[in-house]
Amino acid sequence: MQNTASITNSRLKIPSLPIGRNVGHGIRYRRDIDGLRSIAVGIVLLYHAFPFKLTGGFIGVDVFFVISGFLITSLIEKELEEGSFSILRFYKRRITRLFPALILVLASSLAFAYLALFSAEFRAFGNHLAGGAAFVSNFVLMQEAGYFDEAAWLKPLQHLWSLGVEEQFYFVWPLFLTAVFVFGLNKRRMLPVFLIGTLILASFAYNLHTVTQDTARAYYSPLVRFWELAAGALLAVGGTAVSFPQNSKLADIASVVGVALILAGAAVFIDEHTAFPGWAALFPVTGAYLIIAAGPSALLNKWLLSNPIMVFIGLISYPLYLWHWPILSFARIVESGEPSPVARLLALALSFVLATATYLWVERPIQKYRNNPVTSILLLCIVLSFGAAGLGISAKNGMPERPSISREEPIFQQFMSAAWPYWTNDACETRYHVEGSEDYLWWFCMQSEDKDPTLMLVGTSHANDLYPGLIHQPELSDQVFLSIGACEPAWVSEGFRRSELVANLPCAGPRHRQQQDLLNKIAASRSVKYAIFAGLNPNGEDTEPGSYVDHLLQRVKYFQDQGIKVILFAPQLEWSYNVKRCFPRPFRNHVRDAACALTVDDREKARARFAPIKKELLERDPSILVFDPNDMFCEAGSCSIVRNGMPLYRDKYEHLSPYACDLVASMFVDWAKENVP
Repeated sequence: MQNTASITNSRLKIPSLPIGRNVGHGIRYRRDIDGLRSIAVGIVLLYHAFPFKLTGGFIGVDVFFVISGFLITSLIEKELEEGSFSILRFYKRRITRLFPALILVLASSLAFAYLALFSAEFRAFGNHLAGGAAFVSNFVLMQEAGYFDEAAWLKPLQHLWSLGVEEQFYFVWPLFLTAVFVFGLNKRRMLPVFLIGTLILASFAYNLHTVTQDTARAYYSPLVRFWELAAGALLAVGGTAVSFPQNSKLADIASVVGVALILAGAAVFIDEHTAFPGWAALFPVTGAYLIIAAGPSALLNKWLLSNPIMVFIGLISYPLYLWHWPILSFARIVESGEPSPVARLLALALSFVLATATYLWVERPIQKYRNNPVTSILLLCIVLSFGAAGLGISAKNGMPERPSISREEPIFQQFMSAAWPYWTNDACETRYHVEGSEDYLWWFCMQSEDKDPTLMLVGTSHANDLYPGLIHQPELSDQVFLSIGACEPAWVSEGFRRSELVANLPCAGPRHRQQQDLLNKIAASRSVKYAIFAGLNPNGEDTEPGSYVDHLLQRVKYFQDQGIKVILFAPQLEWSYNVKRCFPRPFRNHVRDAACALTVDDREKARARFAPIKKELLERDPSILVFDPNDMFCEAGSCSIVRNGMPLYRDKYEHLSPYACDLVASMFVDWAKENVP
């Protein structure tokens, strides 16, 4: 018996799969499937342009997965039955089908990104360009996921993750189907259906497990999405055994229910807060399965999905999917926020124009040369060259010397959220490694020298914010700084933090208690003389009413008992406006100065929110020192989120910019000279 490898380039005649001769309804062209594609791409576009109007529109990608699994498996199975299947030819077809439109989008995106993106943005774009060209975008995005990860709309090539998942599936799926035929497993009528069904159940179970443990892995992992493509494949292999009788009431019902499930999931039951894929993915996957299984003669398949307009949108759905996201993403980047509804509608209109042109003048003509091996080789080389360009952009640190960005580049280097260099270092990890912390979405462990620490920064990311500014202060050069942990200082008891244990959240379940034990152990070493508690959030969602001061004092007292002077940093002013809009950038010269301005009242409101907590703390322990960093926003009676032409925040989470880190540290040193014994 020939093995799997021997069939790769042969024309071996293999016994046919009995239940596969009628693969659902054959592999003949089905207008209704293009109509289903139009629904899938339509809800994706509406969601990306108006996310608050169609909250679950992203499930259109899951519909695409089912369609793809059905069509590609149907084609592979037919050729296996005929003995004409070639894995090499299969991949050549994939290249000529996917690469022409992809090349156009990558080239256009690269050209615009070169002109419009600042170095940190362009460096990230380079990573995504390389990942997209190699069809591993999903793994790149999975690795980037975290507390400081940039918003999706800042990633013009983010949508290529789905192509990565799909192609990773097709790296193994043809081999699986070939093995089914080569080893004669097709001779038993239901065995292939059973095997695929088992794979679907295993992948779906892994999906249910992962979605509660690691949201990024659940969304981007091909193993989690495997069952969605395999659901379509099951229809192709199972044929009439897993579909509905044609021209029957049952098929009509399946058609209606299928469309209803997709639309209900997109518009009613699913949004960005839904644990997805999880159980919720059954809406689009089951809906797509029912529509395909109902057949082209079913009620909605015939009268809605086979409508010429729906069919045409389905035919351009692939280039439309490729074009729409970079256009919307670049519009949001240039605007540093949400463009107007009219601008978003124009972006969608432009996407339709470019998609139609791509389909008519690129995709269709190039199919004439699909059997020419030079075509696929040339297309492959071009895509790989984009991957190399992406790696080069990343290696050159985003090319900050580009003329289009040189004037504002020093300002935009302040917006370094994802590139924050003060997460961890060897000096700290060697001494205070926390098992499993490398998998947390965020974790801080920084030490200025490989010595016993004398000044600890305790708290959330806002405590870690203070590290770079403090270590650069000449007056504090005799201190050994340690920034460690990720949890609010007041989370001290077993019952205080009740959130479910999630694999990659550093303060979930009992982890805040584990961090407390570590910090207490460091404090008990008696080398620490000062401790700064920052990131205080008495009004946070995990705060027990009436207990915040008790818990915070419990932590303070332990440190005081070790001879440590405790200093609390008051919470900073809350800010919801995108600070990037306070500065011009390529393709946008207007600046919203009024929105970036503050008043003294704004600062006083920030102080007032913490005032009751501060009052009670000092009444119960007058030895506690409290430093208020909010003076950084005001100078000579004028207040702003911008000072000396530099932003004070670097992201939407109110983390300090590098400039503000130094400013606050300098203010603190001046204050400490008068207030810290």
